[in-house]
Amino acid sequence: MIRPLLLAALSTVSPSFAAPLVGVSGTLPYTFTAFCADPIGESVIFGITTCNSIDIDYTATGVTSLSANTGLNLQTFLNPELPGPFPFTGSFVLTDLDNPADTIFGTLTGAGNVAGPPGPPIGFPPFAIELSMTATGGTGALAGSTGSLYLAGTAIFTAINTSGTFASGEGTTVLSSVPEPASGSLMVAVGALALLSRRLRSRR
Repeated sequence: MIRPLLLAALSTVSPSFAAPLVGVSGTLPYTFTAFCADPIGESVIFGITTCNSIDIDYTATGVTSLSANTGLNLQTFLNPELPGPFPFTGSFVLTDLDNPADTIFGTLTGAGNVAGPPGPPIGFPPFAIELSMTATGGTGALAGSTGSLYLAGTAIFTAINTSGTFASGEGTTVLSSVPEPASGSLMVAVGALALLSRRLRSRR
């Protein structure tokens, strides 16, 4: 079952979402997918991969104070070199899906790491991250949005293909105007695959 994604972003001025960025709050579920971006086709399993950069994309929709139908999309590029924490960079877009021309966009940086013991649904541990999101602009009614947001949470890895080149999962995250502890963040759950490396090597 997909867990809810909680958004709570605060800023400095009016509720019209003119610059600088004003508060956004709500509850959203999200899913993610992951594959190796460099070189394409390499395994995403930490500890045995020669991948230099894992592309992890997140998609969430739900009700927020931004709109009754909000979309959040993140594209991140994670360095899987052991040991963790694993640094990443990327970009984000918040969209009023009922008025798709209205968006807030920006860049992000952060790091993630394994956050607990292996568990269901497929025996991988949770993975937690903290990231800083910098709004650099917007479009439509949200044009000129600026400000800093923070995201923290966990996610659950739910599937990986037999070759280890594609992974997916789901989780929860908290978005706010102040840094949150990584206990409840958007999880780059594929990073939890690092704990599989010993098992996979032992089978060879």
